[in-house]
Amino acid sequence: MKKIILFMSAIVAYFFSSAQCAHTLNMYDSFGDGWNGNAVDVTVNGAVVVSGATIINGSTGLENFTASTGDAIALSNWVTGSWTGEV
Repeated sequence: MKKIILFMSAIVAYFFSSAQCAHTLNMYDSFGDGWNGNAVDVTVNGAVVVSGATIINGSTGLENFTASTGDAIALSNWVTGSWTGEV
């Protein structure tokens, strides 16, 4: 019985230590006409999980992705379009 409890505890500990969490990149454009060619990638541990995030039209946009506890999340590969001050 002790072995079963230890085994089950190890499985639960592993699951929670590598659990995926939902994340959202919230994007905003101050003028409300989209990002005008500006875009950005989201990376998790150096791997691109969202490529070319942008707002086509409007003031807001979002991109969802997952990452585990302790993962390094970063923005990279910024593409500069017009009116970067609105982004």
